[in-house]
Amino acid sequence: MSKEQKEILKKLDTLNTNIEILTQVLAVNVGKEVFFKEKKQKEQQIEFLLELGLPRNIIASIVATTPLTVSVTKSQKKPKPKAKMENSEQKDKGEEKIS
Repeated sequence: MSKEQKEILKKLDTLNTNIEILTQVLAVNVGKEVFFKEKKQKEQQIEFLLELGLPRNIIASIVATTPLTVSVTKSQKKPKPKAKMENSEQKDKGEEKIS
């Protein structure tokens, strides 16, 4: 495959990704009232849009907030580190043995 063909394929991949994002944004905007009917808080709306896989700048535009707010909401949604959970599980098991 020539260098020109590789460049064209790369541009087509980028275009395809942008079209997919545009399609998702249009779908959300068309069905915004239905999607957000029960999701009144911005945080819930952001979480929903994150699940759709939209980029944070697009989510920020839809929800009328900043990309930083989207990032913070995304990081708060992440599960807690496993080490902390294992320690609490060990404590729970220790309490069961005492009972």
